[in-house]
Amino acid sequence: MTVFIIVAVVGLALTALALFADGIGDALDFAGTGSGIISGASIGGLISGIGFGGWLGLALTDRPWLVAVISGATGLAVAGAAAGWYHWLRRAQGDEKDLAIGGIVGTTGAVRSVSRDDPTTGTVAATYLGAVRTMQFTSGAPLKAGAAVRIAALIDPETVRVEPLD
Repeated sequence: MTVFIIVAVVGLALTALALFADGIGDALDFAGTGSGIISGASIGGLISGIGFGGWLGLALTDRPWLVAVISGATGLAVAGAAAGWYHWLRRAQGDEKDLAIGGIVGTTGAVRSVSRDDPTTGTVAATYLGAVRTMQFTSGAPLKAGAAVRIAALIDPETVRVEPLD
């Protein structure tokens, strides 16, 4: 019985690591789809389920074949639950492409400040992903502080090209 408890604890630790320590079990996601069918979480769930099922089987009966059946069924059930949870957590993370700064193109903003030497450059504030982001801008026409603009292009991660809205 002690062996089954040790196996269950090790499997539970593997499952927790795969689910909560980002990236630990991702190498075992052979399909690469984030489905979780063969992932660190499902493998950990299988191991912990075998341990818990073996412990439960020994508590219920002394027949080895029945203990093996209970252990295997419990292992597969826990592995399925862990794979489902892994898949749900991966989908909840979203796609990294959605978070890329290039998505700021097309949003509107307001000119915060204009360079005294060149009124076609300065800083602009735009709301992106729910937060105000202040960036350097260039424009084809002189602008004034407070002017409404649309971000037309991303020059680099800190500089955008803007067009006046009016």
